[in-house]
Parts: sequence; C-alpha cells; structure tokens
Amino acid sequence: MAMVVVSILMVGISPVLGFAFATRVQARRIELASRAANSYISAVRADPTNEDLVDLNPGNPNAGPTSPDDLFCVDNDGSGGCETDSPTDMIVQGIGINCSNELEDGYELIVRVYRADAFAQSEGPRGSGHVASSRVGLADPRDPLVEVRTEISPSSNNVFSSLQRRLAECRED
Repeated sequence: MAMVVVSILMVGISPVLGFAFATRVQARRIELASRAANSYISAVRADPTNEDLVDLNPGNPNAGPTSPDDLFCVDNDGSGGCETDSPTDMIVQGIGINCSNELEDGYELIVRVYRADAFAQSEGPRGSGHVASSRVGLADPRDPLVEVRTEISPSSNNVFSSLQRRLAECRED
C-alpha cells in the first residue's frame, strides 16, 4: 500500500520538478545573456563610431536577424566559435537608431541577445515585434533572451545640442 501512495505522489510531483529545472536553466541563460549585452554595450561605448559593432538604421529594427554571420558571438561552451546546435552559445545583435545616419551624433542602441541555436530553426529568430511566450522557463528558443535599450552619447563635446539636433531630425521624419 505504501508503494502505491509513494508512486502516486511521485507522479504528481514530477511535472513540478521538471518545470523547476527548466526555469532554473532559463534563468541561467538570461543571466549569461544579460552579461553578454552589458559587455557589448561597454565595447560600443569604448568605440561608439565602430560600424562593425552597430547596424545603423536597419530597415525594420523590430525584425530579428536572419543570419549569425555578421553578428557578435559569445562562445559560452568554449568550442572556439558559435555553432547553431549549441544551446549555450549566444549571438548579440546591435542596432543603432539615428535619423541623421551619423554615428558621431550619438544614437539609441538596441541590443538583443539570442541563443545561437535559434538560427538552426527553419524560421530563424524572432525580433521584439511579437509577443513572447508567457511560460517562464519554457520559452521559444527563437525569442530574444534579453533586449536592452540605451543611449550612446555623441563623440562631440556638446552632447546636449547633438542630442537635441538628433531628436529634432527624427521628429521631422
């Protein structure tokens, strides 16, 4: 009789344990993605006019990237690169929004961090334009793990007037 009771309890508890494990794994991924995003922002702030780091004014900033080739790779598994079958490697996408198309005037930086295996999916990763799964820990791997927005200051000494000019140009469009 005790074996039957224990079996029933184990069957009832096992989904909770599985969900807790998935939530812990997803929380760790988000922690690593946040670190990757912060490191990326620090690199951009060190050299704000580096066009290799920032895609300035893409056609649709809400669209996710279609290929990891021109994006920043974070090799978390130590294999020497990002593989699209690795659930631990991450791809960082940096998007600069500036109506004047001049990095020297400063820009809004949007940083999205994706799992590298999101690129193995047939549809590719999704941008921020869709509603992410509400099931914590069991989200779609194509969703960005983290999206951070920040302002990158102009390289000139007159930061306020550069910001004012940039915002005025964006309002006119």
